[in-house]
Amino acid sequence: MICRRRALPGRLAVMGAAALLAAAACAGGPGCSGGEVPPPPEAPLEPEIVNEKDGSVMLLVPEGAFLMGESPDSEQCLLHKVVLDPYYIDKFEVTNRRYAEFLKDVRRTKDRSIEHPDAPKSDHEPKFWKNPAFSDPGMPVVGVTWFDAYAYAKWAGLRLPTEAEWEKAARGSKDKRAYPWGDSWDAAKLAHGVPGGGAARAGPAEAGSFPAGASPCGALDMAGNVAEWVADIFYKKYYRESPVKNPKGLSIRMIRTDMKHIPVIRGGSWTDKAAEDFTTFRRDGTEYRQKADYIGFRCARDARPGSAGPSGGEE
Repeated sequence: MICRRRALPGRLAVMGAAALLAAAACAGGPGCSGGEVPPPPEAPLEPEIVNEKDGSVMLLVPEGAFLMGESPDSEQCLLHKVVLDPYYIDKFEVTNRRYAEFLKDVRRTKDRSIEHPDAPKSDHEPKFWKNPAFSDPGMPVVGVTWFDAYAYAKWAGLRLPTEAEWEKAARGSKDKRAYPWGDSWDAAKLAHGVPGGGAARAGPAEAGSFPAGASPCGALDMAGNVAEWVADIFYKKYYRESPVKNPKGLSIRMIRTDMKHIPVIRGGSWTDKAAEDFTTFRRDGTEYRQKADYIGFRCARDARPGSAGPSGGEE
């Protein structure tokens, strides 16, 4: 126990050292009233990191609660409280440039350990890989299946975000905003297909082209450009059954007869033509093997060892 009474100047150093030695000897020992010395506080997490394997910039989403969903009256998008551990998420959608490094490496190594257990045999080449409309190095990769996205993430030492992680990164924790930038539709802040809209496109834009549309954590293109695969499969009643703390989503091996056999996609894309398609809470899904010109992905990772990541379809 450190003495807090004033000591004579000549005895101050001796008393301080003695107190520290006594505390060290006492920690956890029998008859010690203080009990165990508490562990040191965890080091603060960096707000931004670079993933070594693929060079991706990743942003911290702090731990804590947020409101997920749209309305208390909605079955598919039930408004409910979710609490998540801290995690990192890609600032940008995975680009053709990053995906090319993955392709080169897996073709060289023939590494099958990155494959999902239920994945069909694949060389992971995107459907539109050689199409000039979709192959610019800075564009988000499209024409990839959910299994391709899973394999890339595992190769990079990352994973696909859960649906809850994706939504918190898109809307933040301070309000129930409809879009990453706020509650009002703004056609100039995303790549979309809304007729007459300011940024309507005939294809995806280079990743990160709309900085004004950034989400509260700084992630770009969470609305529009390309829709994004997440870890969960689609089940419209899941919000009524999911845990409050770190919901992982249901996986391909947990599927029941009343569920569709499709994973969730989020965010809307350059092909969508209605403002509501780009809301932070909107849920959609398509078949695992779909190779669409409007679906890509981004990755996530736990901020600390032992955090609760997604089921990843393997349970």
